[in-house]
Amino acid sequence: MVKAVDQDALPADTTRRKILDAAAELIAELGWPDVTTRRIAERAGVNNALIHYYFGTKDALLFEAASTVFTEEFGEPMTRLLTASTLADGLHAYVDYLRTIEDHGPGVVVSTEALLRSLRDETVRAWIEQLLGGARRVLEALVVASQARGELPAYLNPQGSAIVLAALLDGLVLYRLVDPDLDLDGVESSLLGMLTEKGTR
Repeated sequence: MVKAVDQDALPADTTRRKILDAAAELIAELGWPDVTTRRIAERAGVNNALIHYYFGTKDALLFEAASTVFTEEFGEPMTRLLTASTLADGLHAYVDYLRTIEDHGPGVVVSTEALLRSLRDETVRAWIEQLLGGARRVLEALVVASQARGELPAYLNPQGSAIVLAALLDGLVLYRLVDPDLDLDGVESSLLGMLTEKGTR
């Protein structure tokens, strides 16, 4: 058992983050339904009452823990796409991100658990929907900018293209998780060939 730390010696934000990290670790290890506040408190080294003080309920804590991990895990690749100077550079950066994914890393596992939870929890489903909507808006902006640079045909519908591109990129994440030996060089070459005029960076 982890010995509870002296909470008076820790800033509130540090204690709160310890609890969030512990919750995320346990979601990844046990699965959402099997996480208890007692286990979270033991892992974080805090008094169980602090969980209710900071988060109110176990569900609220697990939701925020998953939300934090999800945002941290997938915020970077979306930023890479949006800030790239060309569509090809953005796609290259995304494939580079795929190379960094840990096969059983907590970020990916917690995110997957959250997706599964969304099938039964309306709050989580609405949050996932909001996140995916934000990702599609990022990709739509990428499509519009690429059309302005002449990299994609002007006749393409930006919203429809963003949905297709999002599905493609999400699918690549799933393939990478299932197959750690996925030929990402071949993936990048084909991706650039399909989505850019010349297929080269």
